[in-house]
Amino acid sequence: MARVELKHLPKETSHEAVEFLQSKFETSAKVHGSTVDVEGVTDKQLRLIIRKFLHSRSMDEYRTVSEPGQVEILPPRPELEHVKIDKRVTAQAAQTMPWYFPGTPVLKPLGKKKQ
Repeated sequence: MARVELKHLPKETSHEAVEFLQSKFETSAKVHGSTVDVEGVTDKQLRLIIRKFLHSRSMDEYRTVSEPGQVEILPPRPELEHVKIDKRVTAQAAQTMPWYFPGTPVLKPLGKKKQ
């Protein structure tokens, strides 16, 4: 027996998912609140069928995770914006090319100390 957890789906979609599972497994699908118990199928097969259902509803961002005896539908991951912070300071031309600017000090490497 495998159990499907539908609590992360919208209410209307979860009803459609229950109908879909009952049509696939006519005699062995039993509904208990937000979970559906299906007998005679492995977790992997059930996960594949749920993924097909989600794909048919254009809900590919939802994830299905199978654990022993249970398949859970997880909501989409929130998209985080990656902000690149550049902490480096650009060197001036006089520091990197002292032969073009003869009167300026030369750039000295940081972190090297005299012993």
